[in-house]
Amino acid sequence: MNTTRTTGPELVLVRHGRSQANDRRVISNRDLPHDLTGPGREQALAVATELAAHPYPVAALYTSPIPRARQTAQLIGLRLGADRIPLRLAPALSEIDCGVMEGRSDDVAWAAHDAALACWRAGDLAARVPGGESLLDVLGRVTPFLTEVARRHARQDVQVVLVTHGSLLQSVLPLVVAGLQADLVRPRPLPTGGIVRLVPQGAGLRCLSWDGTAPGSGAEH
Repeated sequence: MNTTRTTGPELVLVRHGRSQANDRRVISNRDLPHDLTGPGREQALAVATELAAHPYPVAALYTSPIPRARQTAQLIGLRLGADRIPLRLAPALSEIDCGVMEGRSDDVAWAAHDAALACWRAGDLAARVPGGESLLDVLGRVTPFLTEVARRHARQDVQVVLVTHGSLLQSVLPLVVAGLQADLVRPRPLPTGGIVRLVPQGAGLRCLSWDGTAPGSGAEH
């Protein structure tokens, strides 16, 4: 696949490092105090090392306010130089709210979570866990935010880092990013500490890589 690009920013979407919620299998998509684990902190620092090795400097760092994402972003910022890279909280990057199932880890809660995802895959974007967000709700906050960030950094040869969450990335990006199809994303869940690189294309965005794989190539970068 031809990945030639023109001058402009790369939006680097990072899934947070591994957290206590991952280890305990808790639905924790609001502000419950589930911190990064030791391996999660190592993942955050590994992301920072990869960002530092890129030809473009990091110009800005946006993060979901949920603790595991915020802590990941803080570690990235410290490694890269927090005094020169502003850290900005971005509620638009928060994980998908699971309503009445928040804070639960039982099979019933996860069945409700998975049922909503199945409805979205089948095209029912209005489905939701009771009290939670539909995919239409999530698209309504994420899409304009990505558009604004790309506009804000237009014509800059920089990396713009956005720390967010796995279900949000898996569910939203195939619907709004050119070249990123569900058949790549679904069998390849983004791991904690995983990276997706996007670039502006016309009025939208195009995917350069999903966890190191260029869409359509099947090859590792």
